[in-house]
Amino acid sequence: MITPQKISKMNIPTAEEFLKQRDCIRNVEDFYNDVQPIDLVEFAKLHVQAALKAASENVVVDYTHVEPDNIEVYAINSSILNAYSLKNIV
Repeated sequence: MITPQKISKMNIPTAEEFLKQRDCIRNVEDFYNDVQPIDLVEFAKLHVQAALKAASENVVVDYTHVEPDNIEVYAINSSILNAYSLKNIV
C-alpha cells in the first residue's frame, strides 16, 4: 500500500525541478516565454500517473449480501479520492 509518505519519495520532481530538467527555465526574468503549455501538461501527467497508481494500490472494497448465495462488491469512493494528496503537487 502506498502511503502519503511513500508517494512523496517516489521521485516526482517539483514543478521547478521538472522545468529545469527539461531546460525550460533558462532566464528567470523571461520565465513566461521559456515555459510552454506542453511542459505544464507533461508535469501534470506525472502527477496523474502517480495518483492513479496510489488509487489502485489503496482502494478499499466492501461487500453486501444480495441473496443468500450472492454478494455485491463495491469500492469505497473515499479510499480512491483520498489516495493522492494535493500536497504532493509542489
